[in-house]
Amino acid sequence: MEARSGRTDSRPSAATHGWKRYWRRVSRQRNYVWGETGVGKTFSIERTLEEAQDRGIRSYRKLEGKCTPVGLYELARDFPDHILFIDDDPMLVQDRLSQQILLHLCGDGRIDPETGRNVRTISNVKSKGRERCQFTGSVVITNNVRLANMPVLRALQGRIRTYHFRPTTSELVAMLRHLAEVVDCYEVDLEERQEICEFIISECEHSQQQLDLRLLKHAISDYIQWKRGEVKLHWRHLVVSSLQDHFSPAPAINREDRKHLEQDRIVDLIEEAAEAGVSKEAVVEGWMAFSEKKKTAFYDRLKELPEEMQRQYQALPDKRTAASAEEQAPDPETAYVHELIEDAEGFRKPSRSMVLKVWTMVTKRSEAEFQALLGRLSPPWRARYDALPERRSDVA
Repeated sequence: MEARSGRTDSRPSAATHGWKRYWRRVSRQRNYVWGETGVGKTFSIERTLEEAQDRGIRSYRKLEGKCTPVGLYELARDFPDHILFIDDDPMLVQDRLSQQILLHLCGDGRIDPETGRNVRTISNVKSKGRERCQFTGSVVITNNVRLANMPVLRALQGRIRTYHFRPTTSELVAMLRHLAEVVDCYEVDLEERQEICEFIISECEHSQQQLDLRLLKHAISDYIQWKRGEVKLHWRHLVVSSLQDHFSPAPAINREDRKHLEQDRIVDLIEEAAEAGVSKEAVVEGWMAFSEKKKTAFYDRLKELPEEMQRQYQALPDKRTAASAEEQAPDPETAYVHELIEDAEGFRKPSRSMVLKVWTMVTKRSEAEFQALLGRLSPPWRARYDALPERRSDVA
């Protein structure tokens, strides 16, 4: 097994927009992303993690090979402050010991008063001396089954962010076209790859089959065989045959899947509302527009969520309070300091000196003026600023 820092083409793509709005949460929380095979989970998440890494938010390591207990421990030990990306490993479903390690990686540890980081103690269950390490990073797990289908990890449902990755057809089309542009294949040039890609899209649409990103790899292989003269059939016939033999029609959303989609949407709306100061009523209205259901159905779905998420909803302001808060919005200077504090909180080594340095460099103003501006911060924002370490060297 090998851990690597994944690198693919990092250009922004419309294909990743469905997931990219979660990139800041990914760098700070524990995430379990599940979805059908071939819908682009790895493609989208890796680009999100690369963006966070390129911006200096947090580095990541992708687990390559089988997800064994020892491998998980070594990954946490060697990269204690990274985002660990565990991608679609069947061992997660089969190995309870691996699930126990993940339980500790994703669980609640102790908060370091100096850095504010969640410190978890991880044990190497295979070592005789019970070797241990400290882990302060984050975990992103992808799989093709629900979290509830894994008994050991089911205990994490109230503490781990679960996201059902179900891209729309247009998002899958965008991902497939982007892959056709960046795939490395010297025998098939860009124009040929684009022709193959558009044929796949057309055939899936015509036959009402679910678009699968793996189709491109199969189709390019068929095209190369045809181009070399190794087969008599035209490459288009080979692709159609592959579609018929290996890929099924797009599945209809059953009642249980629809229920989970509605729950996921409520969680998204609550988290977005908490960040933007939006009211409870706006969350309800947004969900009703998404589901085309009545308000009573919203509260039914809300009751099915973990208690922590229900408390987050209740903590949102009502419409009148939210409107009042908008009227008392901070002035541009104060709002800019808010942004700097938020950005600093996401860095691996945050500090007050970094906030000051960026502010003075951008505004061309003195440190004394910055200190005066701090006096205009509201108590919660001042507390967040004071919670940052004084210097980056103070961060372990």
